[in-house]
Amino acid sequence: MTEPLPVVAAGLAAVLRCPLTGGRLVPVDADRLMSDRPFRDGVHPVYPVVAGIPCLAPAA
Repeated sequence: MTEPLPVVAAGLAAVLRCPLTGGRLVPVDADRLMSDRPFRDGVHPVYPVVAGIPCLAPAA
């Protein structure tokens, strides 16, 4: 059995922070990252990862 590929490179994941909470971003699945800190109403922001690049800007 093979291990799943990381969502983003380990070096990048170590420095990424949520723009809303300042928390670390942790993998949810193969194409999403989630803040380890809640924002409003206890909701943890979730961000998509497209082609290995986290999309941290709000959708237009």
